[in-house]
Amino acid sequence: MRNPMIILAIAGILVVAPGGARAQDYAAVAAQAQAAYTARDWTKAVPLYRQLAALPQATAGNVYDAACTMALAGLKDEAFAYLEQALDRGFSSFFHLTDNDADLASLRNDARWPQIVAKVDAKMKATLGPRFDADYRSELMALYRTDQAVRADITKLIEKHGMQSPQVDSVSRLMHEVDSANVARLEALIATRGWPEKSVVTAEGATAAFLVIQHSSLPVMEKYLPVMREAAASDEMSKSQLAMLEDRVLMFNGKPQLYGTQLKYNEATGKPELAPIEDEANVEARRKAVGLG
Repeated sequence: MRNPMIILAIAGILVVAPGGARAQDYAAVAAQAQAAYTARDWTKAVPLYRQLAALPQATAGNVYDAACTMALAGLKDEAFAYLEQALDRGFSSFFHLTDNDADLASLRNDARWPQIVAKVDAKMKATLGPRFDADYRSELMALYRTDQAVRADITKLIEKHGMQSPQVDSVSRLMHEVDSANVARLEALIATRGWPEKSVVTAEGATAAFLVIQHSSLPVMEKYLPVMREAAASDEMSKSQLAMLEDRVLMFNGKPQLYGTQLKYNEATGKPELAPIEDEANVEARRKAVGLG
């Protein structure tokens, strides 16, 4: 499913959109459907998402969320039908759909799933044009999965055993090994294919490259910071991601961060806290300028 805050924001905008009562109906149904989904109440969520997806104002995201709800409720036929509709209406979070959305897990072993993947591949090629490199993107998404998997493990262990536990220490060592291997693979890809721009590998592929660099050593971050600045300036990577890297490089160099994106571990309290911020009075303006909330 997509970010629920996006749904609520859209609903809030449409309350005052042309169409009066219809716009208000859309907002009400969207809010009710989201609430039922959050509560995991499929008895309520299923009819609400059917209703929402049928409204004239329904977005591709609304239809995609209907597919997720049907999949979670065990209604696979409807889930696949809504996925087809979402793609036809322009849903474009392709990697989230095919690989990363746990809501669709029950569909991925179904005989109809390869048809959805094929449709996604065709949509990506049509959307991105001749620069799109499916193989490069696939390589980057493999790096993304390894990067995130080890971090999911360590997050669970921190919650269960605490930051200073032997269990966390063991996985931390593994995480550093994974990060080093990912950096080596990414650098080999960059050497032969160039920096992974959004127009070549999609936003998800560019995000994968950002994460590998963000989780690397300071020398590696500083090595790629100039090219990432150029990529962000030409809209080939996210400005908010560049801001995170800028902050991390500053923090690793013992300097105050600019955008307030980085936490540090306070050994006295045993809790994470914001690293120092330069000119904190104006941090919100800087965050807004790069698309951070």
